[in-house]
Amino acid sequence: MDAGTTRLKAALLDGNGGQLDIAGQQLQVLHPFDGACESDMLSFYRVFCSTIKELYDRNKERWNILGLGITGQGDGFWAVNKQGEPVRNAILWNDTRVKNMNFSDLDNINDYCINHSVTSLFSGAAPLLAKWVKEKEPQNYSRVYKILHCKDWLNYKLTGNFATDYSDASTAVFNIFKKSYSTEVLGMLGIPESLNLFPMAYPSSKIVGLVNERASFDTCLAKGTPVICGAIDVTAAALGIGLKKTGQACTIVGTTLCNEILLDEKDAKNPCVSGSVLDFVSKDKYLRIMAALSGASTLDWARSIIVPELPFDELEECMKKIPCGCEGVIYLPYIYGERSPFKNPLACGGFYGLTERHSRFHLIRAAYEGLALSMYDCYMNLPQVFDKVYISGGGAQSSFICQLFSDCLGKPMVRKKIYEPGIQGIYYLLREAFDMGIEASGCPDSEVFMPDNTNHMVYIRLYKLFKELRGNMKGYWKERAEFIKFPIGEE
Repeated sequence: MDAGTTRLKAALLDGNGGQLDIAGQQLQVLHPFDGACESDMLSFYRVFCSTIKELYDRNKERWNILGLGITGQGDGFWAVNKQGEPVRNAILWNDTRVKNMNFSDLDNINDYCINHSVTSLFSGAAPLLAKWVKEKEPQNYSRVYKILHCKDWLNYKLTGNFATDYSDASTAVFNIFKKSYSTEVLGMLGIPESLNLFPMAYPSSKIVGLVNERASFDTCLAKGTPVICGAIDVTAAALGIGLKKTGQACTIVGTTLCNEILLDEKDAKNPCVSGSVLDFVSKDKYLRIMAALSGASTLDWARSIIVPELPFDELEECMKKIPCGCEGVIYLPYIYGERSPFKNPLACGGFYGLTERHSRFHLIRAAYEGLALSMYDCYMNLPQVFDKVYISGGGAQSSFICQLFSDCLGKPMVRKKIYEPGIQGIYYLLREAFDMGIEASGCPDSEVFMPDNTNHMVYIRLYKLFKELRGNMKGYWKERAEFIKFPIGEE
């Protein structure tokens, strides 16, 4: 299973890794106020169950399930009470509501995190959201029994057990080398009591429970089917793509834009000033990650406003007619704020450099180039130990995006014919759980996109302007936030 932000997928694989069938359904993201991104947890579970049932209905004759694993969206606040019922809607990873809180010590807290092998905090991190709920919704906070991650919520519904894995725990004040939560950071945040609210963490391939009777009725999975702990989507996808050697890099163009490099423990212990370091699903391996908040989601937004009527293939042909660099138009893609390579929940998007000569296709290509420049920005803050980048995710199905990213970064982009890398990674973890070995049974075909050096030089110049523009916008972002909070005439 792959429980994403906007879509949930269930795949049936055989023992050799062959994908027999796949089903998927859309998920609803709620926006109750500016900056809020939420999900109804019970509705999320119902979509989960109906997706499995859809797969079951098409495969009844061969429905003999050895085990189940889930990868899912990370961070966020998925809280339940003692009865295992949702305390409130889940608050998702791309939520920026904490921007209206006074976190005067957050820089100091993050400095402490950086020097103590704990992932620094951003607006969608569970501990900051827990702090928000404690201050803004004290009655809800008083009822919290466990703070889960997305896949942990589904695992609980299947098995009745509370657990998380090392990769998801890595995002929530978890010392990735000691494998324990940081009481110091929770104390600095003013929520020391929340230590007991986070579930025990285990390796991703550990079996954490068996499908219970109620879940069997809900899903058509046999009672007693083993369920593994699973992994956060960015680590499962990296495993599915084939990252296993130190220094290998990959970019996942999904709802978020995740850029990551595989490191050994020695290199992972170097202080991570920006981005994060997560425990990888392989022992003694770690992922250095720069995950920008706006990925393909920023392109979806731009398309819906600028060219809603054009199919993808026609749109990309039109964009190819626009010169590289869009004749000076720059797009900042921060429609959900930003967390990598800088943290600013007040950041927002915008088009700059417009004149009467520019068309809507300049705008839409600028949006694509803005995403590519965001990717370049992330890699400029990662160890320069890679010679190519593996690219995946829904956005990577576009050859236009793959070539654009290659030109911008100046490195080959390798697109393997693995269209669901997160599910592929979970398949490998299931193999490990049942002592079948983690290695794949064959190497999928790849397509390589080589950089155009002329275009790359244009993007190097454009990146300089992009970065300067971003820096100059900080004052505006701050004032804009105050304006929204207290519009003129209402303060």
